Amino acid sequence: MKILYFLGNWPKLSETFILNEIKFLTESGHDVHIFALNNPEEDYEHNEIKKMDVNVKYSNSYKQNNLLFLINNLDYKFFKSLFEQEDLVNVIMNPKKSISSILFYKEIINYIESHDIDLDLIHTHFLDNKILAANKVCSRLNIPLSCTAHAFDIFTKPKSNLQLFLDKLDFLIVPSKYNKKWFESKFDHLPRIKYIPASNDLTKFRPSKNTQENKILTVGRLVKKKGIEYALKALSDIEDDFEYHIIGSGSEEKNLKELTKKLGLKNKVKFLGNVSDKKLIEEYDKASIFLLPSIITEEGDRDAMPVVIKEALAMKTPTISTNISAIPEIIEHNKNGIIVEPKNVKELRKAILQLIKKDKKRKRLSENARKYAIENFSKDVVGKKLETTFLELIDSKKIKNS
Repeated sequence: MKILYFLGNWPKLSETFILNEIKFLTESGHDVHIFALNNPEEDYEHNEIKKMDVNVKYSNSYKQNNLLFLINNLDYKFFKSLFEQEDLVNVIMNPKKSISSILFYKEIINYIESHDIDLDLIHTHFLDNKILAANKVCSRLNIPLSCTAHAFDIFTKPKSNLQLFLDKLDFLIVPSKYNKKWFESKFDHLPRIKYIPASNDLTKFRPSKNTQENKILTVGRLVKKKGIEYALKALSDIEDDFEYHIIGSGSEEKNLKELTKKLGLKNKVKFLGNVSDKKLIEEYDKASIFLLPSIITEEGDRDAMPVVIKEALAMKTPTISTNISAIPEIIEHNKNGIIVEPKNVKELRKAILQLIKKDKKRKRLSENARKYAIENFSKDVVGKKLETTFLELIDSKKIKNS
């Protein structure tokens, strides 16, 4: 297969689910190209990035001012393509979206033609404006367009916006059964939809025997939906010695550090920021408890099926999380982890104390965790499902075109 991944950011530290997909496809002999709007240029990147055999093209126009772009493109060809492919009402009501859509379309077509790629499929992640440009490319090339929808991109957006994107797709992939049911309950008109979970690279997330007693860990973006404030509040009344490490960065970092100080936890809590792959695995390996007390925010934002929980399971780290969205699909209560009610500090504290004081239970959860990760989320198992889906989608489009 020749596949173009149209991404917002590449490479992004928190989007390991995209990395694992592309890694599997390239290792399976498929020709993968990436067209990305932006290189986030973070402090760290995953080790696999430099080793991957994949062509990457960044948009030349993504960061350009729209007015400046208009001035530089005041020619007949641009406006002809704009009004040929965009409804006049759309251009007037949302000129930025219309212009961006045509601009990205032109860049992708130029890239494909200049590299003489006989493309089979375009796949994108997150249900957003990228789909409008991708749809134009796929319509011109007569190839299928698929997208994986996640969490923030769907749970916080108006239904009308999402329907616009859904109508442009040939196929929708969702990372949880919860997401699939959510779409089916909200929309009457959907493309074909399939549940394929995000995968783990189990050769990378492999535990040793370095676990330290009462070492607690959270990994994730420091945003409200992760519920880290409730972890801090739960820990504030625990008298046992413990050390709590928080990996990640985000908009809530300042507030969480202030809360840590206010609760008298400054000597027990360390904010490590973004870290290298080596450091991340070391922290998982040392942790005896993994915490992710996710919540649903007032805006409706929530985790779907957090990749970090899968990483913790793979590292045999007993996990405590909440019963929102798809989390109960990956944590079986008292079998491979513990589930509590969101925002319930008392219940969360009780669960933490169970794992601090009950060594036998912690070991049992630990063994079950790794086994569950191997059976359900290995890169090869999930990658094969994705590969098969792509091949079937391409064949279906060819039959329809013939």
